[in-house]
Amino acid sequence: APPPSSSSKADNSISEGNHQRDADRLKSDGNTYMSQKQYREAVDAYTRALRLCPSGPSSHVYYANRAAALCYLEQYAEAERDSEKSLALKPDYGKAHARLGLSRFFLGDYEGAVTAYETALRYDPNNAASRSYLAKARVRLEV
Repeated sequence: APPPSSSSKADNSISEGNHQRDADRLKSDGNTYMSQKQYREAVDAYTRALRLCPSGPSSHVYYANRAAALCYLEQYAEAERDSEKSLALKPDYGKAHARLGLSRFFLGDYEGAVTAYETALRYDPNNAASRSYLAKARVRLEV
């Protein structure tokens, strides 16, 4: 069989670029749903973005955003999983650490929540929600 032509390689990169653009559009749709408190629709949009681009340059954001929507839906185990997937792609993504903290807090894993929030605050030291939930998780550990 002949080697793949350079045009097929170009076609693949064009296709990947289109997938990334489409995935970013779906992320934007998800963000709009979030702002309208339509969390199930947001989860669906982020899921579709991840199907198009499971490990692209913005996929860590899609996972972290879906985790946020899942927290609003009180699906904390799924949110924890998505936060971990986000962090596997981008370990220094502060928002994913914060969402991991939130999901663990509501799962009753206060020690895990403290660790996640402490890490989140290293990346985003002025995040009031992370500071507040870190304090709440520490109180729960003392009880």
